[in-house]
Amino acid sequence: VAHCGEGSLEAADSHHSIGMTLHKLGRYDDALAAKQLALQARVAHHGEGSLDTADSHQSIGITLLELGRYEDALAAHRLALQAHVAHHGEGSLRVADSHHSIGMTLHELGRYDEALAAIIMI
Repeated sequence: VAHCGEGSLEAADSHHSIGMTLHKLGRYDDALAAKQLALQARVAHHGEGSLDTADSHQSIGITLLELGRYEDALAAHRLALQAHVAHHGEGSLRVADSHHSIGMTLHELGRYDEALAAIIMI
C-alpha cells in the first residue's frame, strides 16, 4: 500500500484485498477497517454510485453482518443495491446478490416479511 500512495486506486484495491483476507481469517474488526479505507478511496475517485464503490459497500455489509451490526449492514447493502440497479438493471446477478444480502440481514433483524419480500425480488 505504501508504494502506491494512500488514497490511490491501487491502495484501495490493496485495502479491499486485505479486508477480504482478514474477513476469511475471522478478524472482522480489522477487516472492516481495511474495507472502509478502500471505500473512502473509491468514493474519492469514482463517486458514491460507481460499481467499485458498490462492491465496497456490499463487502462492508457482509463484515458488519458478521459483527452483529445488522442495521449498519442493511444500510451498506442498500447503498450497494442502488448502484447495482443503476448500472445493471433489476434483472442482473449483482442486483440479485444485493437483494439476497438485504434479505439475509432483515432475517437477522427478525423482520421476516421484509426479508421474504427482498428475496422474492430475486
